[in-house]
Amino acid sequence: VYKRQLVLKLSLLNSLEHCMHFRLLKLSMSVCTYKSPVHIGQDFNTIVIVILLFSSINNIISSNDRYNVPLKQYVCYSKHYRKFLSENNMNSSWYVPSKKEIQSVASQLQYALVHGHYKQANIISRTIINQQWSPAVIYLDLIRTTLNHIGNLWHEGKILISEEHRATQFCLLLMDRVRNNFRIPQPNGLKISITAIEDDKHVMGTYMAADFFRWDGWNVELLGSSIPNNDLIMYIKSSKPDFVLLSSTYPKSTEKLIDAVNSIRTLNKSIKI
Repeated sequence: VYKRQLVLKLSLLNSLEHCMHFRLLKLSMSVCTYKSPVHIGQDFNTIVIVILLFSSINNIISSNDRYNVPLKQYVCYSKHYRKFLSENNMNSSWYVPSKKEIQSVASQLQYALVHGHYKQANIISRTIINQQWSPAVIYLDLIRTTLNHIGNLWHEGKILISEEHRATQFCLLLMDRVRNNFRIPQPNGLKISITAIEDDKHVMGTYMAADFFRWDGWNVELLGSSIPNNDLIMYIKSSKPDFVLLSSTYPKSTEKLIDAVNSIRTLNKSIKI
């Protein structure tokens, strides 16, 4: 713990055979920069992200505890990420609106962006910034919902690709405003490289992920989109991050994603992907 090792410990109430319905009792996280562990989770149904950053983790966690899970076997996505962030102090000093208020603002923003009412969208943006909405709420409940809706409209042929791009660019501007109002915490000594793989130009998800890692104290290297695999491997060899996050949004890109993962593992097995 005191040598920059991140310890994640899961205590589960249900059998692992029912992994889609885990009852999370407690997720304790201890980092060398913390004076005491931060306890996250209050017995809610979830699937949890578990990222093993150091291979020596299994030597730290006792094998005698029947609730301990071999962490390197499970990488899952949390269905309750907003609550997770809230209990991890992401929302503690920010305004967290009710679900009804979030839906109302999201509907107004979606209408403004679809119809090109930039002035109205700008007013909404500045209002939620002035009200100090939680960054987690803005990213996950407002921007994500809005872009999903607008993306579906494009997919159904109801709007032009240029109109969809216009909405995306505004959401990137909103993210900049959120970023400028968030104080970066004490560094935790960990470094992550984030990129969209070769031939994938979608960056919104990587930008959001990068910000969440920054707000948790990570040293974030955001490499952008469509990074050729050979170039990516050369960069990682030089940069030596603790963790690499790869984003892929196209089924046809699966082969290049697999190539990137295999190349990174061949380069350095200690890097977590």
